[in-house]
Amino acid sequence: MEHRYRLLYRILIGLTREYSVSSKREIAERLWKVSRSVEDDRKLLEIIRMLPEDRQIDMDILLQTRKKHPTTDYRGLWEPEDKPVSKMGRDEVIRVLRQFRSAWKDITGRDEDLDDERLSTEGLRRLLGFYYSRVARSIAEDWLRG
Repeated sequence: MEHRYRLLYRILIGLTREYSVSSKREIAERLWKVSRSVEDDRKLLEIIRMLPEDRQIDMDILLQTRKKHPTTDYRGLWEPEDKPVSKMGRDEVIRVLRQFRSAWKDITGRDEDLDDERLSTEGLRRLLGFYYSRVARSIAEDWLRG
């Protein structure tokens, strides 16, 4: 996931050049807007001092909420990976994906429209890898807290 953070940062740098944005504060604000719910507390603390005061207050509220109400039951939205996705067969990948899809649809009301037939085995594995990721965990925590 560190790779995604670096990629996001590079994209933002490119956009800042394209739109003539040059300050660290503006970059920090864009990071806050784009990825606040998926970043861990350590990374948020790195950018907090570069944000305007109203955003700092919002971030402080988010950090305090995470600290006071840690998520322990993910209700099927996330779970630790018990077996490497690359070692799973197609049927097992589909079964686990269906469990994640059902949980997300029940809790969030969002249908992911992931027909098994239209995805290759590699595409299914990539998707399942996301459901096991730290980013999916953070998103699930925010949904459950919200």
